[in-house]
Amino acid sequence: MSTEKTRLSVFSFGLALGITWAIGMFFLGLMAWLFDWGVPVVLIMSSMYLGFAPTFWGSVLGALWAFVDWFIGGIIIAWIYNMCIRCGCPVMSKKNDKSTTTENK
Repeated sequence: MSTEKTRLSVFSFGLALGITWAIGMFFLGLMAWLFDWGVPVVLIMSSMYLGFAPTFWGSVLGALWAFVDWFIGGIIIAWIYNMCIRCGCPVMSKKNDKSTTTENK
């Protein structure tokens, strides 16, 4: 069995996290606007994401900020992960993996 670890695509991982968090913030803002659900969370997040409010356009602004925030965060996380794979950090390697391969002859 191969002991090679698969590296993450830095851009793709950042894009995936950014889109996921942006969708979450957009729907949170809409839920706060339409149903008064999660308003305290929106107010807390608005201290980080300027313009985020329980309105339609506030939800759009919050989604944009959330995308940028988690896109950059995802890039950093994937980069650190890839560096750990490359340098062979002990946390990333399985020392107890004693798998063997058998070949049919």
